[in-house]
Amino acid sequence: MKVNSPIGTIAEVDVGRAIEIVGGMLVGGIMSDGEYVYVTNTMPLRNLDANEITEPLVRVTTIADSIEAELLGKDTV
Repeated sequence: MKVNSPIGTIAEVDVGRAIEIVGGMLVGGIMSDGEYVYVTNTMPLRNLDANEITEPLVRVTTIADSIEAELLGKDTV
């Protein structure tokens, strides 16, 4: 399973700083796809139960919102 949450566009986001921030987190990484930068996390679906899906989903979206607020000062995506 792959979970992505957008931060903003490549033109808006200090990608290096976003990578530094995520480096200290338990889950997540930084990726780009097209013009957007995302916080992302992947995990195998085999043998996952509901909390193993919802917890990383909540963490990734929360991390993305936090980085977006820190780097852009607003909700852009």
